[in-house]
Amino acid sequence: MAYNIYGINTYQEYESFGRIKVEAARTTFVISLSEAKEHLRIDSGFTADDSYITSLIKIAQDIVEKETTMLLSEIEYVWTGDIWPGAKIDLGFNGNGILYFKYFDTTNTEQTLVENTDFTVSNKEYPNANLILYPVTGNDWPDLYDKPNSINIKFTAGPSESLQVPEGLKQAIYLIIGRYYEMRNDVISETIATAIPLGAQHLINQYKRATI
Repeated sequence: MAYNIYGINTYQEYESFGRIKVEAARTTFVISLSEAKEHLRIDSGFTADDSYITSLIKIAQDIVEKETTMLLSEIEYVWTGDIWPGAKIDLGFNGNGILYFKYFDTTNTEQTLVENTDFTVSNKEYPNANLILYPVTGNDWPDLYDKPNSINIKFTAGPSESLQVPEGLKQAIYLIIGRYYEMRNDVISETIATAIPLGAQHLINQYKRATI
């Protein structure tokens, strides 16, 4: 599934500035299965509910990420554009690394831009701020070949190892897991059917981005 920076989920309907798609599925989550079972006071030898608890971990983290608009564990995305969106490129997610930045020049030859030589990246140090790319001081983005998908940026979204997930958000995930483990009828096909527990919502609210 591909998403542009405005949330439209098809390639046919998009703003020309940029689109986002998942490049590599997430393999790690903030809370491990063993940690969730310890929180639920389930003996490690009891494995009958492991698949169910694993699904709750994913659901709970997804809820917290959507509420805070902040990714809490790593996932690889590709940002694709047809034209330069201006003096900066907002990748739309917090993150910690640009894996490649490629474009097609006026001869339709693929070229690679080098970080700190051709462009700079801001907000790596902030776990709740979008990665933003700028051309190096005094320069503009290079001219492009006139075709779709002429710009491709692969990056790692989510916090780096040095930027730990806030403890409050981890506790919110634990609370959501606990709530829906005990109230199984509130979970239908991996979709939460009731409100977020008040304790978890209070913790989440401390980390929501301000809207101006």
